[in-house]
Amino acid sequence: FAGVFDSSRDSIRFGYYPFQDDISIRDGNLSFIIEENTAFHNNRNEAPMIGFVSTGNNILFRQTGGLLRLSFKGLRNEMKYVVVESAGDSRHYLSGEALLAIDPDGMETFCITSGSYNRRFDLSFMDKDTMVYDMSVPFQIGLYSCVKVCIIDENGDTLLSNSLSD
Repeated sequence: FAGVFDSSRDSIRFGYYPFQDDISIRDGNLSFIIEENTAFHNNRNEAPMIGFVSTGNNILFRQTGGLLRLSFKGLRNEMKYVVVESAGDSRHYLSGEALLAIDPDGMETFCITSGSYNRRFDLSFMDKDTMVYDMSVPFQIGLYSCVKVCIIDENGDTLLSNSLSD
């Protein structure tokens, strides 16, 4: 997506999405946290993006990693969480301390330097009468030997699961 600003009034070096209050700039990178536990929001893409000023005072945002898109149909009331896990020999962090490169002339990427191989989304705030739910989970670029997706109840018992390999 793109944003427009007034160059006579605003001095903008770059923009980033999604906005976080506690983001910082360290060694030419944006430093932020991807929470392991978060609320599920239907049709919301929270993948890190960065944008730089281009012609016509536009800020053009670019995707900086990969996305796993999940669609769920007919969630039942006892379904409380969706858990996504990077597993196997070749796994990568899905939550924790993240860095997003600030490089207007290069390929922006984000990586998660430490944290958890899991990401858990709370379904408690969802209207279970909605027929289809769509979720986009950001992934740092890399090879993944296995990604597991589970729907669990409030006791931690797995109700449904599936996995993707290679």
